[in-house]
Formats: sequence, structure tokens, C-alpha cells
Amino acid sequence: MRRTIATFLFLAALAAGPSSAAPAFQLRYLNGVPRVEIDGDFRYSRYVVWRAASAQGPFTRLTDADVLCMGTCFADDYSAVGGRTYWYRFDVSPPENAPASYGPYEATISRDQARPLSASASPNPGHGVTHLTLFLAGAPGAAVHTDAALFDLQGRRLATIHRGLLKAGLNRITWNGRTDDGAELSAGLYLLRAVTADGRQSVTRIVRTR
Repeated sequence: MRRTIATFLFLAALAAGPSSAAPAFQLRYLNGVPRVEIDGDFRYSRYVVWRAASAQGPFTRLTDADVLCMGTCFADDYSAVGGRTYWYRFDVSPPENAPASYGPYEATISRDQARPLSASASPNPGHGVTHLTLFLAGAPGAAVHTDAALFDLQGRRLATIHRGLLKAGLNRITWNGRTDDGAELSAGLYLLRAVTADGRQSVTRIVRTR
């Protein structure tokens, strides 16, 4: 009798397929950019994230290539449009187990949280040279005049990060950690404000340490 029950449970597990163990899906927003991820530790796995406008597809690759997972599998969807619904699929290849496909997961992008302009800094908190990323939504090849600068909490402009045309997509800028007059910025809380000629704006907190 026990053997019969065990056999039944095993066959039921096979019939359920991979979806029965599908990890939970999360949609978050980092500096206005939607981030899709699945729960669980997939350390040292390779994975690809796909996106489609419907559950039936067709799916297009969201990540540039097979990504090495160092914990949670995720992807930043820089081209997602606020208010639209997408379906995301994660193809995961563990180092020792068989590949698995999770999804598609349905997600509606928030109009309020998915901002068309965002800025981030790394490290933050940090000291000295800092790598800044400005993201501008838009069609490939498009550009708009943008002013990005660091201000103190009294609204005084301290350091100009970028002034001129900014291309759509990711723009990476290295800042030396100094003000426009060459002085090293002291420890404290500052604001990185980016404003475009067509009215878009982003404000990010920057913490400088000693």
C-alpha cells in the first residue's frame, strides 16, 4: 500500500511539471527603472530573461546575453512603458541540474514609478571617484538636451555632471568627486538633479562619506 501511494505521488509530481515549483515573481523599481526578478537562490546559474506583449509571444531577449546569477535572477527593463502590460520568462541553467523555464509572468508597469528619466550613483554612499548612470527613455538614436548637477540641501549648485545632449538609453559618466571649483566635496547628503529640455526631471540622493 505504501509503495502504491509513493508511486502515485511521484507520477503526480511529474504530471505537475516545472510550473508547480515555479518561483515567485517580483516587480520593483530602481531609480524609476522597472526590475523584474524571481525569488530563490540561483547562485552560479546562467540565465536569460525574455519579454513579450502577450502570454503567447513572440518573446524577445531582454538581457544582452546569458547572465551569471550571483543570487537572485533579475533584469532591468529600460524600454518598458508605464501603463503597459508585459509577460516575462526566465530561462535558467543551473551548473549541475537540467535547465528550467519559469513563466511567463504577467506584469503591468506603473505609470507613476516607471519614470522616463532616472539617475543613480555607485558607490552610494561613497567617497572620491563616483560612477553615475543617467537613463533617458526614448527611441534608439534620440537625444535631448539635459542638465545634470549636484546640489546641496540649500539648493546651491556645486558640481556639474552633464550639460548638453543626452542620448536615449543608458549614459555612464565618471565624476571625480569634486565641485566645479576643484574642491573635494565634504561628507554629507546631496541631491543629484537631472532636467531635460522637454520637461523631464529626476532627483536622486547622494551620500558622501569621509
